[in-house]
Amino acid sequence: MKKRMLITGPTGFVGQFLTKKFSNHYIIRGVTRQDALSFPYIHELYKIPSFQEFIDWENILKDVDIIIHTAGCAHQLYPHKAEKDLYQFYNQINFRSSCLLAQ
Repeated sequence: MKKRMLITGPTGFVGQFLTKKFSNHYIIRGVTRQDALSFPYIHELYKIPSFQEFIDWENILKDVDIIIHTAGCAHQLYPHKAEKDLYQFYNQINFRSSCLLAQ
């Protein structure tokens, strides 16, 4: 029986590569904010509204053997925001959400 691999950010640059690479060897469970209909290598999809909101990781992680966390924000999406606001935004997405997943 195949093991189940959770990949966060499976529609991103790194996530797409890993999803395709491992899809023949694992059941891929993807967690994304986007519709992943055009990504056939994702076997189970959990769509979330945002990594800034509460995520029920306990339910998503059920029966998962391996986790690869690639979700994050790498580009300045909001150039009109103040630097302080951008720091808080990136901190929430890239740091706090990673900590919650690790718990």
